[in-house]
Amino acid sequence: MQRFAAIFMLLLAAAAPVRASNLRGVILLNELRGPPVAGVRVSAAGADAQVTDDKGQFLLEFPQRAFGDTVQVVVEHPDKDYVVVNDIQLDVRLPSDEEALTATLVVCKQKERWAYGPRFYRRKSTEAVEVSFHIRSDGIKADPAALSKLRKDRDLARLVVSVGAHDLAEVDTKSALGTYKTAMRLFLLGQVEEALAQSTVRASSIIE
Repeated sequence: MQRFAAIFMLLLAAAAPVRASNLRGVILLNELRGPPVAGVRVSAAGADAQVTDDKGQFLLEFPQRAFGDTVQVVVEHPDKDYVVVNDIQLDVRLPSDEEALTATLVVCKQKERWAYGPRFYRRKSTEAVEVSFHIRSDGIKADPAALSKLRKDRDLARLVVSVGAHDLAEVDTKSALGTYKTAMRLFLLGQVEEALAQSTVRASSIIE
């Protein structure tokens, strides 16, 4: 009897509808403090395409996707000369808070990406590095050796950020070096230790 009850519960779970998930975002011009961009088409598999409003905002609804699923966002500016500056962030995890503004994407003209790309990656990644350093240093202030090592890790992270930001802006991230692409994505997520593990070898060779 218990066996049949367990099977019945599994069948019910399988038949239960997937809770729909939403992705809210905004398209900005050139940089994070830039003006919003209206009229940009935003789409992703599993959701109806939308066009950004006067505030540059969009809402994608995924009736068959759940919190934590990763979707690849496609951004199409009416002027085909525009590209996404932070295209490394086009793979987005659907949030648990459906009201949160999760995706902030920046567009600029293709010929200007060399200028805006490094600025974006350097700023966001450096912020993550500094926040991580201050959080971790609070717990080891009484340990000079550990604090010294943490400072070295921070300096290495700054170097990786600087070089990686330039690399990703110079080339399409689809063809960017795999380790740096992964490292920069981790930096942008605030996962500094994991990012360093991905890029320590190349950064160390630069120092030498």
